[in-house]
Amino acid sequence: KKQPQRSRGEFQAVLFRPEDLNLVIDSPASRRRFLDSLLSRLSSSYYQNLIEYRKVVQSRNRLLFLIQQGRAESKEINFWDKQFLRLSELITEERFKLLKKATPVFREQYQKISQSKDVFDLDYHLSFKFKTDLKSSLKVALDELKPQEIELARTLLGPHRDDLIFKLNNYNLKDFGSRGEQRSAILALKLAELEIVKKKIKEAPVFLLDDVLSELDSERRLALLDSLDGLQSIITATEISFLKSWLRENQANLIHLE
Repeated sequence: KKQPQRSRGEFQAVLFRPEDLNLVIDSPASRRRFLDSLLSRLSSSYYQNLIEYRKVVQSRNRLLFLIQQGRAESKEINFWDKQFLRLSELITEERFKLLKKATPVFREQYQKISQSKDVFDLDYHLSFKFKTDLKSSLKVALDELKPQEIELARTLLGPHRDDLIFKLNNYNLKDFGSRGEQRSAILALKLAELEIVKKKIKEAPVFLLDDVLSELDSERRLALLDSLDGLQSIITATEISFLKSWLRENQANLIHLE
């Protein structure tokens, strides 16, 4: 995929779609995509490292297959291991930094939406055991898993295998949270994303809500609409009866499309 050029005056937006509401219960890959998408917008170097990392993993997997087939020597993997370790460290550190920045905002937004004092955390779950520091821990795990990786011809750890865990009062929201709590968490996450992008570009991005309001109950719908105060927002909806009073109060423009 080609990274769009960033330029002054470029249209900046945060998109909120119905499928985003399943982020807590979806596969780890969907949560990694969220992190990668946001970080790629915030940092061109992150995007470049991510592209390079994916190429390294592909090349490493090909070589693991050749070693498995007896068509390459095990020591040949050393070159790709070095590249893999370097890029894994860079990507993982950026993800950690993002979560450190996002968690307080996310926690505040969740408490506003849920009208509770529940403590929410965004935890980064590594695909290997952390011991002393990131790079050496990853190298130890890589060496330990090498026979299994050769057998499966696949890289079994690294940023492409990590996960983002939503925790409410120290419980994994995916396993123990109600549907309402999970949806409140995603609302808080999108509002935190909005704040982070706003700080980066030094102006409020447009908030695009793509037919997402109909997926929310009245309480969460109201909480989300209240958060739009002072923002430029574009809302698409197939049913607007629940929006009419809000549209009047906020003097919003209404466009009907056939």
